[in-house]
Amino acid sequence: MQQKPWQIVLFVVALGAIVFALYRSLSHDKLDLPNSIVMVDVQTGELFRFSTSGKRGVGVPNFNPDTNKVSLLPVLKDEGGKWFLTDRAQPILADLKVPHTAVVDLKTGEVKTHGSVRPVKVKAHSGS
Repeated sequence: MQQKPWQIVLFVVALGAIVFALYRSLSHDKLDLPNSIVMVDVQTGELFRFSTSGKRGVGVPNFNPDTNKVSLLPVLKDEGGKWFLTDRAQPILADLKVPHTAVVDLKTGEVKTHGSVRPVKVKAHSGS
């Protein structure tokens, strides 16, 4: 069967589009995701670091590994060394069933922390 010229042109254009799409998707800058997340116990001000490397995610809010209460929310440290709840975590604060005494400013989300950031090994939660 004889190919018509317009069919050949269409095939070459489609092949070029596929090559271009592969080039763009494989050579594009990779998304730089953090390998951990810092969370604060809104009741005590204790800081915990959860690893996000591998295929494991971190739930928000999360359980305090010591008390097994849902009291951990993600925080970020500013240039001045103060800790603040992330913008997405602030609305969750009202839904927690623990007092949020470590949160010193509800408007800004500033948290009074103490101690150093403790690493947490993530394990399956048994619930309580």
